[in-house]
Amino acid sequence: MNSAKIESSRLQLILGIILLSLWAQVALSVVLLVRLNQVYLLSTGAETATVAQALGQPVRVQNVSVGEAPTRGPADAPVTIVAFSDFECSYCARHQPVLRQIEEKYSGEVRIAFRHFPRQSNPETFGSAAAAVCAQRQGKFWEMHDLLYARQSTAKPRSFTDLGQEIGLDLMAFDACLKDDVTRAQIERDIQDGRAYGVEGTPTYFVNGRLIRGTVSFEELDEIVSQER
Repeated sequence: MNSAKIESSRLQLILGIILLSLWAQVALSVVLLVRLNQVYLLSTGAETATVAQALGQPVRVQNVSVGEAPTRGPADAPVTIVAFSDFECSYCARHQPVLRQIEEKYSGEVRIAFRHFPRQSNPETFGSAAAAVCAQRQGKFWEMHDLLYARQSTAKPRSFTDLGQEIGLDLMAFDACLKDDVTRAQIERDIQDGRAYGVEGTPTYFVNGRLIRGTVSFEELDEIVSQER
């Protein structure tokens, strides 16, 4: 009887070791697939990654350009967040405090670049983007940026000229810039680049090239920035 029990225990132990070995091989295979997938993305600049997406990993897009974008933070920061955004997007406006938190936590280590991706079905979004571009030409992009997002919550929107006056722009140059084809061309370049990178809506972020679609919590963005550092 004791011999039978010993044999049974031995078989169970052997079976347990075999199962554990199989699980270890499966886990190792998953890790290898993720790493190979990341290497592939880095080498090809592919915009989609089935393995990475299936495992909840942000896809990495190669060579996401800052372009003519206004930036905040040092140029040599170890982490660059390129934001494709729309001033008429309520989600984008609500996500600004998260970006501010990241900048405060990683002061001097994070650079934010803003690129335009206005909805083409809404003419107002192009107007807001143009106002920001024209404020940028006078060195006051971020002041206009903050006002445009704040304007979303007001019952009676103010005109772009009023906003320009509020932040001290040269209004004659500002009004001429709003009608300039060069201004629209700059916005169109951002849209074209965004589409090439896989941007489908706003907000969309690239953290050192890692694609993040939509709003994420501070904790989620913090984890990705920490990994990139």
